[in-house]
Amino acid sequence: MFRSADIRSFLSGSALSEPAKFAVLLLAVHLFWKYTFSDGPAGMVFFFNTDVTFLFAPLTKHLTRVVGWLLQHSACPVVVNGSRLVSLADMETIRVVWSCTGVKQMLMMTLILSAAAGPWRHKAWYLPVSLALMSVFNVLRIYLISLLTFRGLLAFEWAHTGGKYVYYAFIFLLWWLWQEKIVTHESDC
Repeated sequence: MFRSADIRSFLSGSALSEPAKFAVLLLAVHLFWKYTFSDGPAGMVFFFNTDVTFLFAPLTKHLTRVVGWLLQHSACPVVVNGSRLVSLADMETIRVVWSCTGVKQMLMMTLILSAAAGPWRHKAWYLPVSLALMSVFNVLRIYLISLLTFRGLLAFEWAHTGGKYVYYAFIFLLWWLWQEKIVTHESDC
């Protein structure tokens, strides 16, 4: 098993390069999430078999309302019904679920930046800015998936899968900016 010295070595950066640390933390959070969170009936969410729907339901409904508002102001007539977006053109429905909220990805970014090299005084501003940008990016991601699906330009699964990979690329870009522009610039001063 891991000793505390091993964990300290990993977090201090002496055990792995920064890109390897990024990949390990990304994979670790993904696997932790996959094996601890699960879907239940009627949109319920479970964490270690404990109902945590109350944590995600408000986020899901808020995300749905914001995306619905954007769609309505893009000449895409929709109705928001709880966590569902219903197209008035053909009554097609997209359900925004708890895993759409971006909470997992924000947890990933928080852990990755916390373990990354660099001064905490910069992490104190860069992390909240990154999380805010990720929130905006996630809203735009759900909006574009919905718009492309409702307009018949892309099948939902294609749009959803592509949007997910673009979101992870955005996380990588934020981390890369941290590594190349913030940390490197700090060491040059």
